[in-house]
Amino acid sequence: MEKLQAQDSGVYWCATYRGSHLMEKMEVRLSVSKRTQQCTAKESGKVSVQCPYSAPDYGAVSKAWCKEGDSPGCRVLVSTSYSRTPQKGRVTIQDDPQQGIVTITMEELQAQDSGVYWCALHEDAHLFRMVEVTLNISDGEYWPVEKKRGAL
Repeated sequence: MEKLQAQDSGVYWCATYRGSHLMEKMEVRLSVSKRTQQCTAKESGKVSVQCPYSAPDYGAVSKAWCKEGDSPGCRVLVSTSYSRTPQKGRVTIQDDPQQGIVTITMEELQAQDSGVYWCALHEDAHLFRMVEVTLNISDGEYWPVEKKRGAL
């Protein structure tokens, strides 16, 4: 089984048959968990995310950075389909197939950039999630500013 996703978790059976007779069977329990990251960045700032993958298995496969939305699936923002370092506006994706790391950088962040993103394998117009990233953009005000008594 390749490109496993969380919904592939469950009980599977391996069996051998001789003719129409079941000879052996074995139960296999598979648990697939997703790798998630949480990122917080300031508005108008930038954030870089690194997503590891198995270099021998997926080094030659295109990678993508996409954002989940209201519709099912994930909308691709950038992909390495044509180049190892493509850029689209404020977003860049860089693949290091020797190390097995994809690095995504988003600049000039805005409040609407908050959301759930995927680092994904991008193969035959399909996306296979490697890492899920929840990005929260703050306006930079983490606590209220207190006025000192007597200050103007």
